[in-house]
Amino acid sequence: MKTTFKLRAVAALALSLSFAAAQAQAVRTEKNMSLELASQIASATVAACTANGYAVTATVVDRAGTVRAVMRADNAGAHTLGASQQKAWTSASAKNTTLAMMEGAQKNPAAANLVNIPGFCCWAGACL
Repeated sequence: MKTTFKLRAVAALALSLSFAAAQAQAVRTEKNMSLELASQIASATVAACTANGYAVTATVVDRAGTVRAVMRADNAGAHTLGASQQKAWTSASAKNTTLAMMEGAQKNPAAANLVNIPGFCCWAGACL
């Protein structure tokens, strides 16, 4: 009887340890940029583009494509808000520049359909 109890206790302990290990592997910790840093990046981008004669909107996203900061220059067209967000999201989603994606879509027939993904933006262009 004592042996059966010990075996059950060991089995329960092993089961709980394996569950805890599986749970620990399922949880990830990621670092993300602060709002202050995202705002600095957007501000510096708009300032640099303005200095070069471009009225733009800068959107900064995190690695998941979630918007962290947006800054629109004086006289930037209304269309620049959506275009900026689409370019930033596309780049984060694909882990590539939109210029490289545009070139890839032009050279590779299999990638040509990327332009048909809603919200995906394969336009080149940045003023920095």
